[in-house]
Amino acid sequence: MATSDISNQLGSLLGELGNLVKAKLSEQANPKPPAGPDTDAVDAAIVAALSLAEQNAKELENHLLAVSAGKLSVSAGAVHQGIERLLAKGYLTSRLDVDRQVYGLSAEGKLFASEFKKAVADEPVEDAQEPAGSAGSQLDFYREASKLAPVMLDLAQTGSAAQRAEAGKLLQQLRHELHTILANHS
Repeated sequence: MATSDISNQLGSLLGELGNLVKAKLSEQANPKPPAGPDTDAVDAAIVAALSLAEQNAKELENHLLAVSAGKLSVSAGAVHQGIERLLAKGYLTSRLDVDRQVYGLSAEGKLFASEFKKAVADEPVEDAQEPAGSAGSQLDFYREASKLAPVMLDLAQTGSAAQRAEAGKLLQQLRHELHTILANHS
């Protein structure tokens, strides 16, 4: 298999790992009752987009498709439903601009956006309701796991053969140690 094929496959795998980690961080930091498929992701993406600038529904749809490179499956209907959910929660403001509704973040929406950004950034998230070592440990685990993907991708794309071989041995040892952790704490 060609090196570029391996790099592409590794990049795809690491991208999926990164998405999973971000979803888990968001889920741990902002637990919500189950909504339908992708509604939490759409809502979070809308809030993130509106934290940059006020936008109308079509601009939001285009923005979400562009920044996710088509990975976030959004339609006009999904954006409108997300807007309605966020308006009901009090996270959005709405105003008429010529012939279109333009949406922005309310004070509550700005707070939600800030908490969400902290959860996916490399900042500690404090949760007074959770005892030390429970939620923090989970968030720490996901945060640290997310840091592994970019390094692996760098090694795959720019590392020398000797560096990749050394990293392979380290990953094999790490995998074994992780299995040992699972076996000891089951």
